[in-house]
Amino acid sequence: MTRKLKNALKKLLKKSDSKFLKGLFNKLSFCRRKLRYLKNCSIPIDDKLVVFESFNGRAYSDNPRAVFEEMMNDPAYKDFNFIWISKSWKQLSIQFEGNDRVKFVGKNSGGYFQAYATAKYWVNNAGIADVLTPRKGQIYIETWHGTPLKRICCDIIYDNFPLRDLKSMQKKYLTVSKKITYMPSLSEFYEEKITSAFRLRDAGKENIFLKTGYPRNSRLYNSETKDMIKLKINIGIPLDKKVILYTPTWRNTEYVKSQGFVYQKTFEISKFLKQVGDDYIILLRLHYLQKKNPDALANENVIDVSDVNDINDLYLITDMLITDYSSTMFDFAILKRPMLFYMYDKESYINEQTGIYFSLEELPGPIVQEESKLAEAFLNLINNFTYDEKYQKFNAKFNQYGDKNTTKELLRLCIPPNNVNL
Repeated sequence: MTRKLKNALKKLLKKSDSKFLKGLFNKLSFCRRKLRYLKNCSIPIDDKLVVFESFNGRAYSDNPRAVFEEMMNDPAYKDFNFIWISKSWKQLSIQFEGNDRVKFVGKNSGGYFQAYATAKYWVNNAGIADVLTPRKGQIYIETWHGTPLKRICCDIIYDNFPLRDLKSMQKKYLTVSKKITYMPSLSEFYEEKITSAFRLRDAGKENIFLKTGYPRNSRLYNSETKDMIKLKINIGIPLDKKVILYTPTWRNTEYVKSQGFVYQKTFEISKFLKQVGDDYIILLRLHYLQKKNPDALANENVIDVSDVNDINDLYLITDMLITDYSSTMFDFAILKRPMLFYMYDKESYINEQTGIYFSLEELPGPIVQEESKLAEAFLNLINNFTYDEKYQKFNAKFNQYGDKNTTKELLRLCIPPNNVNL
């Protein structure tokens, strides 16, 4: 499909809700991208090349970043080269200017298709594009990006996702699952739910799990107080302030046509901060699908940290996490610090949007549904918190695997420096 035809179809799609036109555009786009990938498949595979992609090219972060940084710092991988897929490749390239081992390329660029066609190792965290199929000898490590509370992928039971119908979503993830070589596992629970969500048994891939834990969590098992002070200074947080990290997840109801998912303010932060005292500052971390809402940041004690690449930086300086259904709860639990669950829309979210995988009674903190009770619940928890039996059971179930050496262990199993055939 020529660029001129592609642009003409895009204009038509903006003016029309025709399913036929959208389907035609998607098929033509798929064929065009598939051909761009296949034409690079005659190039020999580079056994010491690794391609990384995080959140579909939106970020330089998460499990792929943890794997990348471990390899960069390990002399055993000094002969390896790395390519990052990024929609912000120009800005990121500046960080590694002069380092010939690291290259950033744009999503869907010529370099993107060549990277996937020639790199022996693929490290991703949100499923690879449908046009990409590993060649014989290539290894695809799908790290995913969190333990799920809410149902995901093929397990979603309500056909109300604004961007894709349930049938096409199931088809997408079944296609992805057939390509995966390895997935790091956090727990038996994680394996059970990911196996179902990705239909791994249907793809004959139920044995791809490695009981290592998540690479990104290695830091959470090995942190020091001096690191936290430095992190606060870097983000611009006064050292005399205690930190509340607020991590709401996205909702189908937040979708705005032509904009995407736009975060809707869920409580009056100014009022909340007056009630809990001047000692606190709120860090607002949105889901990667959500767009910012300026109204939610209209307070000097609220800092938008959605663009901080490494969320571990935020966990380490946080005194209490406030979340809802976000998978941030599982990683933060490693630190054994207090969590409060603000679920103002609990019934509608569970019964109309996604459904959930386990009883909310297992959560290691109070559930608040009314804004009027949020500050009181916060103060009660922060003043009386203990790492109790319920919290311990939560960690035992959901953070069963992992320690400070997780990333090293995953590399040993998946990307041995001497390229031993796996």
